[in-house]
Amino acid sequence: LIERLGRYCGEAQQKVQASEGAFRAAHARCRTFAEGISFYGGEATEKVMLDNHFKPVIENFLVFTNRKFPMEILQLTFFQGQYTIAMLLGGVVAFKEEDQTRRTMLFDLTNSAMVQCLAALNKITCQVMDFAKTCALSDRVTKLFQVMEAFLLYEFRIRGTGRVDIVSPSPSRPGS
Repeated sequence: LIERLGRYCGEAQQKVQASEGAFRAAHARCRTFAEGISFYGGEATEKVMLDNHFKPVIENFLVFTNRKFPMEILQLTFFQGQYTIAMLLGGVVAFKEEDQTRRTMLFDLTNSAMVQCLAALNKITCQVMDFAKTCALSDRVTKLFQVMEAFLLYEFRIRGTGRVDIVSPSPSRPGS
């Protein structure tokens, strides 16, 4: 369940970041041409354009929060409630025993085992969330790398160097 929710969160986070990037680009363009926009009285038009870029940011953020909320509830339930759950399970198991000493020993054993199991589940949940974030960011990094390669290739062609080896190994060190 956590893994599936993590995937949905990752997809939603990727959309949020893409829409934020589009908004930042539009905002930077507006700042760059602010003098001309002001001179020609285009403030209202630019406001509409920026609002159109900002609307997907809000919509995607709401989708992201709706997808992340159940995951946060599950994480908090396990993280904050792990001791309570372990005590309840330990009590259920222990109170079936007649002997007081054995009951206490069984409760302690069950309680500590359940705390460890629930703590491990919580760590897994956090790692799945980190993985979902990494998946969302890796697509952006890959796209950025491809764009940078295209710019370098274009630059090499413009200069007429004939070099098209975009990613070259680091220069050899003396003695290696």
